[in-house]
Amino acid sequence: MPHKRAMLTTRRKITTGLLAGVLVGLAGLIAARTVSRSMEAAEWTTHAREVVARFEYVLNAVNSTEMHAESFIITGDEAHLTSFEEGARAIESGLRTLHHLPTVGSDHQHHLKRVEPLIARKVSIMRQAVELRRRENVVAATEFIRNSGDQSAAAQIRYQINQIQAYELAMLEKRTHEKRMALRWALFWIGAASLLALLLVSLMVVYMRRDMALLRTTSGERDDLLTRESESRAALEAIQRVVDATLSHLALDELLKELMVRVPEAVDADCASILLVTRDGRKLEVCEGGNAADSARFGVKVDIGEGLLGRIAGGAEPVVIRDLPAAADASPALPPDLKTLLGVALRLPDKLIGVMYVGTFDDREFTGSEVNLLMLIAERASTAIERARLYEAERRREEHFRLLVDGVSDHAMFILGRKGEVKSWNPGVLRLTGFDEADVVGKHFSVFYTPTDRADGKPELVLRTVEASDRVAEESWRVRKDGSRFWGSSVITAVRDDTDGRLVGFANVTRDLTERKRAEQAVLAAKEAAEDANRAKSQFLATMSHEIRTPLNSISGYAELLELELKGPLNGEQKGYMQRVRASSQHLLSLVNELLDLAKIEARQLQVQNVVSRVSDAAAAALSLTYPQAAAKKITVARGDIAKKIVLYIGDSRRVEQILLNLISNAVKFTPEGGTITLESGTTPRPADSVQLKGSDDWAFVRITDTGPGISSAQADAVFEPFVQLDNTRTRVAGGTGLGLTISRRLARLMGGDVSVNCEVGTGAQFTLWLPAASPVATEDGAAVPLPERRSRTRNATGLAEGGMLLLSNVNELIQRHTRKLREKMPAQTAALSDTHLESHVASFVADLAQSLILIGEAGGAASGLIRDGGDIQRLIAERHGAERQSVGWAGEDLRQEFVLLRDQMCAVLTEKTTPALQPTLDNVVEVVNRLVDKAERASMRGLQLAAAAARGTAAV
Repeated sequence: MPHKRAMLTTRRKITTGLLAGVLVGLAGLIAARTVSRSMEAAEWTTHAREVVARFEYVLNAVNSTEMHAESFIITGDEAHLTSFEEGARAIESGLRTLHHLPTVGSDHQHHLKRVEPLIARKVSIMRQAVELRRRENVVAATEFIRNSGDQSAAAQIRYQINQIQAYELAMLEKRTHEKRMALRWALFWIGAASLLALLLVSLMVVYMRRDMALLRTTSGERDDLLTRESESRAALEAIQRVVDATLSHLALDELLKELMVRVPEAVDADCASILLVTRDGRKLEVCEGGNAADSARFGVKVDIGEGLLGRIAGGAEPVVIRDLPAAADASPALPPDLKTLLGVALRLPDKLIGVMYVGTFDDREFTGSEVNLLMLIAERASTAIERARLYEAERRREEHFRLLVDGVSDHAMFILGRKGEVKSWNPGVLRLTGFDEADVVGKHFSVFYTPTDRADGKPELVLRTVEASDRVAEESWRVRKDGSRFWGSSVITAVRDDTDGRLVGFANVTRDLTERKRAEQAVLAAKEAAEDANRAKSQFLATMSHEIRTPLNSISGYAELLELELKGPLNGEQKGYMQRVRASSQHLLSLVNELLDLAKIEARQLQVQNVVSRVSDAAAAALSLTYPQAAAKKITVARGDIAKKIVLYIGDSRRVEQILLNLISNAVKFTPEGGTITLESGTTPRPADSVQLKGSDDWAFVRITDTGPGISSAQADAVFEPFVQLDNTRTRVAGGTGLGLTISRRLARLMGGDVSVNCEVGTGAQFTLWLPAASPVATEDGAAVPLPERRSRTRNATGLAEGGMLLLSNVNELIQRHTRKLREKMPAQTAALSDTHLESHVASFVADLAQSLILIGEAGGAASGLIRDGGDIQRLIAERHGAERQSVGWAGEDLRQEFVLLRDQMCAVLTEKTTPALQPTLDNVVEVVNRLVDKAERASMRGLQLAAAAARGTAAV
C-alpha cells in the first residue's frame, strides 16, 4: 500500500496548518492502524484459503490412492499400482507444502501433526491390502480392509479437516471483529477532530469511504470462501456416503439399491437408475431399484449404441438432456415424466459395466459441479459393482467346490496353484493317501508320484499338457504317506478366470483303482489261458477232423464200389446194407466238415473271399441240393421272383451257398409233410434292430420262412449256440449236431453280415441272411461295386487292425529283441542300465501304438489322422522317454540310434509274423508304423532337450 501511505502523508501536511497538530496526527495514526488491520485481514484470508486448499489436495490424493488400490485389488491390473504410487507421492508433497506454509494467525501446524499420522496409517493399510492381494486373492484383501478399521481412519481424517476449517473460520470472524472495533475507534477520534477542523473531517470522510469499500470487498471474499467451503464439504460428504455404501455391501443387489438411494441425494436429483451390461455384452438391462417406481422398468433391455441410454454407454463424456420429452431417442427404460437427465457410463479401464443416470421431474438444470461429482461417483460405483460381481462369483465357485469336495470321500480331490502347489483338499486325500493337511497344503503335488516319475519330470509334464489342452486323464502308480503304492486314476483340469480366461490353477481328482487293476490283470491272465485252451481245442478238432475225414472218404468210396456190383452181384438185403453204410458215412463226413469249419472259425484260420455275386445263383445252388428231401415230404418251395430279381451282395459265394443250404435244410427238416417253405430276397437300408450290423448302408437279404412248429422267442438266441438243440420231439427226430446255425451266423459275420431269426411257437420260423449290398453299376473290369464304401472293405484294404493285433500279440518278444539289440549296438550307453529301465517306456509305447492301429482299422477310418496327429499317450510317453534318457547321460545321437533299432525290430516282427490276411497290405502297415515311430522320435527329442535345458537352468531352444 505505498500510494495510500503517501496520500496520508499529504493529508497530514494539509491539515497541519488548519487544525491542531496533535489531533491531525492522532487521526492519521488511527487511519493507518485501520488500514494495517485491513491488510492483515486480507493476508490472513489468503493464507486461510491456501491452508484449506492444501488440506483438500491431500484429502483428494488420499481418496485417489484408496480408489486405485481398490481397483488393483479387484482387477489385478498392474497399471493401478502406478496410479497408487503417484497418489502416495502426491500425499507426501501436499504434507510437505503444509509444513512449509508460514503460520499467519492460524494454528494449522498443530492440526497437521494430528492429521498426518492418520493419513500415514490410511496409506499403510492400503499398501498392506495390495500386498495381500498379490499373495492371495480378492476376498482376503477385501476382508483385511474391512477388518483393519480403514473406514474409521477415513472418518478421523475428515473430522480433523473439518476441525481445521472450523478453526480457520473462527479466526476469520475474530479478525473481522477486531477490524470493526478499530474502525469504531477511528470514527470516534475523527469525530472529535472534526469539531476542530471541518476540512479535515471532509477529507477523512473520503478516506473512510474508501476504507469501507475495502472492508466490504473483504467481507464478500469471506462469504464467497465460506460458500465454497460449504459446497466442498457437502460434496465430500456425498462422496463419502457413496464410498461407505460401496464398502459396506458385497452383495450386488444390495449395492445397487444403496447406490440408487445415495446418488440422488448427492447431486440433488429426484431419481436415479443403473443399467448393467448383459452377459452377451450386447444389451443394457435395468436393475432393480430402491423405490417402487423402478419395479415397472425392472428387466427392460436396450441395445448398446442405440437410443439415448445406448449413446451414453458408447461415449466417454457425460450426457445432459434439459428437455427429455422433446428428445427423439428417449428409451422405454426411462420414467415417462422425467424432464431433465444427466447420464454417465460406468466403465473400468478394459470394459463397459453399464450406465448410471439421474433425473428431475422439473426444469432444474444440473450444475457443472454436480456433473463432475456424478462422474467421480460413477468411477467409484464401477469399481464397486465389478468387485461385487467378482466376490459373488468367487463365493459361488468356492461354495460349489466345497460342497462337492466335502461330499466325496472315496476320491482324493484338491486344488493346485499355477506352479502345482496344493492349495486346498478334501477328506478323501487323507483316506486315500494318509497325508493330512499339514503334509500337503503348500507343497508340490509331486509328493503323490513315485520317485521314478518325479525323476522323469512327469508331474511338470502333466501340468504343461493340461495348460495346453485343459484336461488330462492318466493312470499310474501313486505313493501313500507310509511309502506304499496304489494304482491311481487321475483327472487334472485347468481352472481359468471367468473374465479373461487366464490360468489360475488346476483341479485334481484321484481315485484308487488298485483292485480293478488286479482284477484286470487276473481277467487278462484268465482270458489268455482260455484263449490258449480254445486254440488247443480248435487245433485238436481241426487235426482230428482231418484225420477222421480221410478214412471216411475211403469207407464211402468202397461202399459205393460194392453198391455198383463191380466185384459181383448183391442181393437186395446186401444192397440195403451198403446203402445204409454209404448214407451213414456221408452223414458222418458232413458232421466232420461242420466240426472242421467251426474249429477254423474259432482259430481265426477261415478266410473268406468277398466278391460281388448274385443272390439268385447261391439260392439256386442250395435249392438244387435240398429239393429231393423237400419232394420226399411233399413240401412246396415258393421261390417267388428270386430267380429273376437282380440282387447283388458282397461276400464269399461258396460260403453263402453253405449258409443257405443250412437254412433251407433246417426248414425242410422241421416243416411237416405238405407244408410250405418261402424264399424272398431284396435290399433295404434299415435292417431289424436285433441284427448286429455295422454301418448305415444298404443291405441285401435272403429270407427263408417255414410252416414248422416254430421256436419260442425266449429260445431264439439259443439256436445259434454251438451243439445246442431245442428239447422237443421234432428236434430229436430231425437229428444233427447243432452246429449248422452256429456256423452260418459266424460265416455271415465274417463277411460283414449276420443271420437273424423271427419266430413264435406254432407259427413257424423265419431265418434271414444279411449281407452288404452291391450296386449293379459296373467298374472298368466289369465287376459290380458296392453302393457306398464299407468299413469292412476299408479295414481289409488297409490291414491296420490285423497289423495292430499282430504287434500286440508279440509285444514281449519285440521288447526282448529290442533290448538285446540295444546292448549289442550301444554297450557303453546301456551297461549301467537294467533291462527294466530299458524296456519301461518302450513297452508302453508299442502297446499304445498297436491299440491305435486296431481302433483305426476296426472303425474303418483312414490312417491319415493317426499319422498326422499320433496319439496323445504316445506323445506323452515319448517325451518322458527322452527326458529319462537325458537323466542317465544319453545324447541326442544316442536317442536317434535307439529309435533306428526300434523301427527295425518292429518291421522285422511284422514281416516275420505276417499272416495270409495281412500279407497283401503289409507294406501299408509298415509305412504307417514307421511314420508313427518318426513322430515319436521327434517328441522324444523335445523331451530330451527340455530336460537338458531344465538341468542347465535355461529355456529350451
